[in-house]
Amino acid sequence: MLTRIVDDLLAAEADILVVGRSSGTGDPLRQARDNEADMLVTQDGQGGDTCVDAILAGRPLRILAIDRDGRNGSTISLARRPVSLDNAGKAGLADAIRQAAVDR
Repeated sequence: MLTRIVDDLLAAEADILVVGRSSGTGDPLRQARDNEADMLVTQDGQGGDTCVDAILAGRPLRILAIDRDGRNGSTISLARRPVSLDNAGKAGLADAIRQAAVDR
């Protein structure tokens, strides 16, 4: 049902293209990568064993990924940023996606 709602809300958005849908099995993060998606929209609180569930669970996680040469690295922050989808009507989901795409 969530898939249909998201599809309906985003269908009228010329600058947003839904490139794929997860099958309901497997890892939605891997499926998003396989579809070369820029954004993964998922339902929170599913309580499974997927990578997305692991990322969403617990407190924010920060990662230091060290390059092979050991001289450089990158920091990565995986943190929840609350977004209200309630007050903006139909445009709320699309606007939230646009904002999340530019927040780096």
